[in-house]
Amino acid sequence: MSCNNQAVTESEKKPVQIVTLDPGHFHAALVQKSMYPDVDSVVQVYAPEGNDLQYHLDRIKTYNSRADNATQWKENVYTGNDFFEKMIAEKKGNVVVLSGNNQKKSEYILQSLQNGFNVLADKPMVIESNNFSVLQQAFETAKEKGMTTIAFTGMTGGQIKSVSDHLINIPSTDTPRIQESHITVGHIICQLVEEKIFDTP
Repeated sequence: MSCNNQAVTESEKKPVQIVTLDPGHFHAALVQKSMYPDVDSVVQVYAPEGNDLQYHLDRIKTYNSRADNATQWKENVYTGNDFFEKMIAEKKGNVVVLSGNNQKKSEYILQSLQNGFNVLADKPMVIESNNFSVLQQAFETAKEKGMTTIAFTGMTGGQIKSVSDHLINIPSTDTPRIQESHITVGHIICQLVEEKIFDTP
């Protein structure tokens, strides 16, 4: 299954090419709420058929059709049972967005990194303690490939602080306050990046 498929040469593509994998949470769509200068407008989506996928595509459609600051995303969708293997084999992008399917997320992160993708994953990256070793291996793989790892945490930072290059930790046990602080920090980082790229105060 695909939609809005257009032939584009490699030289015409922008540096950042998004791949959305098995979107099961609205966070996956939020990445595409705006357009970005260095991000290609064509997004590859690999997922099983079902409501989660349709909700995701509907959100993107809403962004594309809104009256103010409409986006121009083009979603190429693959829904075969081998969607993950297909993503790895085709490698049609370089940044995998992971938001949803928490049971498989650690393995998704690891295999994506092992196959040369950058990864943008929301929380939780791991939900069972016995899977932390998979996540730890993923962070080690990222370092071996020269990638930078950044973790947003709360409380004491947990075990992830020992394997991440940069830890943004909110010293609180109150989940809503931690999440609110992460959002604020995320906005500050975006502002700093924009100022650096576009040389604006």
